[in-house]
Amino acid sequence: MTNMKKIALILSVCLLLIALVSITACTGSDKKPDTDKSPETKTEDNETMPEEPETGGTGACLSHKEEIVAGKAPSCTEDGLTEGKICSVCKTVIVEQEAIAKLYHTEVIIESISATCTEAGYTSGKKCAVCDEIIIAPVEIPALDHLESDWIIDKTSEVGADGLRHTECVRCSEIITTENFPAITEGHVHEGKEWAVVSPATCTAEGIKVLRCDCGVEIERASIEKTEHIEEITIGIAPTCMTTGLTDGKKCSVCQKILVAQQTIASKAHTEITMLGRAATCTETGSTDGKKCAFCSQITLAQLSVPPTGHSFADGACTACALAETYGVWIVDGLGNPISDVIVKILKGDELVKMYPYNGQYLPFELEDGEYRIELDLSQTGRDFVYDADSCVMSPEKRSVKIELRNKLSEPTSIFVGYPILADYQAYNVTSGSYELTLTPNDYTFIIFRPSASAVYTLTYVCDSELTVSYHGSSFFVQGEDLSGSSEAIAKYKNGLSVDVFPGNIGGDLVFAIKSESATSCILNIANAGDPGTRLEDEPWSPYLEDDATVSAQLSAPKEGTYTEIDLTDTSLKAVFNEKDGYYHLNSEDGPIIFIDLTTDSKYISSIQVICANQRMGTYIYDINGDVVEKRSYNELFHQYGMPSTKEEKVEQAIRVPLTEKLAEAIKTFGDKNSWWAEGSDANIFTKLLLGTPYNREYAWLLFCGYYAD
Repeated sequence: MTNMKKIALILSVCLLLIALVSITACTGSDKKPDTDKSPETKTEDNETMPEEPETGGTGACLSHKEEIVAGKAPSCTEDGLTEGKICSVCKTVIVEQEAIAKLYHTEVIIESISATCTEAGYTSGKKCAVCDEIIIAPVEIPALDHLESDWIIDKTSEVGADGLRHTECVRCSEIITTENFPAITEGHVHEGKEWAVVSPATCTAEGIKVLRCDCGVEIERASIEKTEHIEEITIGIAPTCMTTGLTDGKKCSVCQKILVAQQTIASKAHTEITMLGRAATCTETGSTDGKKCAFCSQITLAQLSVPPTGHSFADGACTACALAETYGVWIVDGLGNPISDVIVKILKGDELVKMYPYNGQYLPFELEDGEYRIELDLSQTGRDFVYDADSCVMSPEKRSVKIELRNKLSEPTSIFVGYPILADYQAYNVTSGSYELTLTPNDYTFIIFRPSASAVYTLTYVCDSELTVSYHGSSFFVQGEDLSGSSEAIAKYKNGLSVDVFPGNIGGDLVFAIKSESATSCILNIANAGDPGTRLEDEPWSPYLEDDATVSAQLSAPKEGTYTEIDLTDTSLKAVFNEKDGYYHLNSEDGPIIFIDLTTDSKYISSIQVICANQRMGTYIYDINGDVVEKRSYNELFHQYGMPSTKEEKVEQAIRVPLTEKLAEAIKTFGDKNSWWAEGSDANIFTKLLLGTPYNREYAWLLFCGYYAD
């Protein structure tokens, strides 16, 4: 067989193989297609063509092309669906869609309507603010009908003249009956037979009854004891992921007094749904999967960018996308992210052959075969990079070059570590990015990382030898520590560790130490890996207020006599809470009301106004399981009583208000937190001020308080 015939035969076989691959590419089948059974379509020229694969096919492409199948958010009436993925070519399901349970209703109160004597009312109820579904239906309250009073005398009877009297509804005052009653005779003696109710007793006030003579003259008057409260349910609200809820409570339907206070219910966890990421390609950025709440859309797990993989050439073509290999360059930072605004210079020997702008994509060159050297102009990147110039060489055997840029290390700074190490270490200041570090075997290399944003940061390394990466807190805490004993790996992450940086950490520094028994260098990568988890400390404070009506009553409490500060050295001192008026009294329930001074300087410390202006004053609220569910701020509580918001705001006179349970709790909480009266504590504010004079430790929290006395 001649050479030409051999070549022709080889070409024929190749064409046949290509045809078979094109037929089986989306079906994954290695069998010969059954042309008698395959569905067919006709072209305009009546040529027979195979039909496209149907949706939902189970075959597998040689390389699937992912397509997102949109999900559906759940509502309070319908289930939802997560996002899915299919192959846009063969319709194979890559990621199944999953059902998301219906959301909870967004509850709102249907306000109650009080019944009257003539018209029906309704109890309160609940409905969903989104779909209007009635959750708790209001119940009709029948009309109350009139409640008739005893006779009310309008005019007493006299000798020869009738009297006049009437009855009325004690609820609405509508007159029900009016009548005359007989005149009296000469010599009439007043005599009472039955008591008549002038004003009925309520749960807030005593009633009045009178004993009258038949002629209408009042003989005697007496009080009627107050009635019991009439309980009414205060309907609670279910929590959502955006708001806290409230338990049911009880109040009096007559006077509205709170009988059972509503308790805060912690907000619910988010209803998470997945946001599907996409795979990175040779040239396109991908993303990781993320999560968000189906109810409020808050991102609970941010999607992170995944750098392009770059071309991987073998046997003259990219193994991923089949791009033919040419002379070319791929430039990324140490974390794999493409870099733009670079000028690429191609040199042959010392002669400049060509210059190209590089903007983040693989850059091919049209060059004659030969050996070339690449130089980079990085001045327009706005970042201080370095790279290995010795590796930037192209040849017929190595046509494409991947250049990794590293952040340039600054000059090290000194960090002193005290006993028991007693050494002066050199530390490198770094931010996010990739760095090439020089190591000293069996010794520490310190890194001071200053985060610029709240995130989870991962620290990983590339090294031929095993390294130890440890976290040591801030540079301040490194002073005087035995690093070998105090090192702490916060969370292992591949070949390094990760650390959460919260909003309060921004602007500070975090110290890490790297140590190896034999390595003299390594690549250290510091990457932002997404948002950190939420912490209660970072959540906003909720106001801790008192009822407006109560505050109004407290502010109007009488202030008579001279104001005197409480003597904390008096060992007989007591603060007694009187439930009847809601105030603390000095030494007994009937003693002088204790007042808190909100604006003036006291004998011991500047006023609470100064404290509130300088730091948050509050406490944590726990549920029945002992878990913290909320942070309550006392600042608003003090401001509610008229305390200025800032130290600069002046008041014409002192603001002194009666000491309530909440105000007392606020003082105690803040003092306990700061160890103001703890025995043996350096923070005890009485230690130096009283110069050893004994004081009443149990009531030391009354340092802001006084009383009015004649």
